[in-house]
Amino acid sequence: MELADRLEDAFTIITYCDGESCDLNHELALFLKETGFENVRVLVNG
Repeated sequence: MELADRLEDAFTIITYCDGESCDLNHELALFLKETGFENVRVLVNG
């Protein structure tokens, strides 16, 4: 979250986490979308 202001919206942002039981990737993806990033994807079981 500290780096969100340095990301460029032209790129696809892929969030991932440490295993099936981790939900941080979904939380980060939601945060980025709420911040205005449109091209955000979640890598499931990443």
